[in-house]
Amino acid sequence: MAPKNYLGIVIQGSLSQGLEMRLDVAQSVEDLRVGRFVVVEGANTRFFSMLTDVTLSSSNPNILLNPPQADPFLMAVLSGVTTFGTVKLQPMLMLAKQDAVAQQGEEDDTMGLRPVKTVPSHFSPVYEASARDFALVFGEEDPSIAQTATLTSAARSIWRLRSASISIDLSSAATASLANRVRANHFSTASF
Repeated sequence: MAPKNYLGIVIQGSLSQGLEMRLDVAQSVEDLRVGRFVVVEGANTRFFSMLTDVTLSSSNPNILLNPPQADPFLMAVLSGVTTFGTVKLQPMLMLAKQDAVAQQGEEDDTMGLRPVKTVPSHFSPVYEASARDFALVFGEEDPSIAQTATLTSAARSIWRLRSASISIDLSSAATASLANRVRANHFSTASF
């Protein structure tokens, strides 16, 4: 199993407005793209989330009044400490961790993917979503019927979210593309 790609930590947020993540010093703000899926590792819950905005920030606004001009050393010293990237995340689904399930003595079925009803604590680590995370949300891909199986799993996930009275923002290209593919294949609610 490949190591997780650590992106940063949650520094603030709310259920209605989303979360804010401070980007790790080792990550470049230029490598992040809106629509990317990430996983926030809370104490008892994993939050499958989407990156919705990227912002440049500074801990001291005075540094912006006199920015370093063509001094690579000074820019490197300030980068990540005084100047840093913040990322807006929108939690989409939550999944109880296995440890929490065992402590509560409940079945996995009752602790599966659920609509987001809370937020992770301060300083929860954020990782890039792995292939395993995608499989948990959208289902495993079957090579013999790969496109149909993936679309059916995605359609089920969208249907579950809509059934739970969660508004889905179809403005992201990934979600809109998925919804269009589902509509194009004429999946009906009766097939769920």
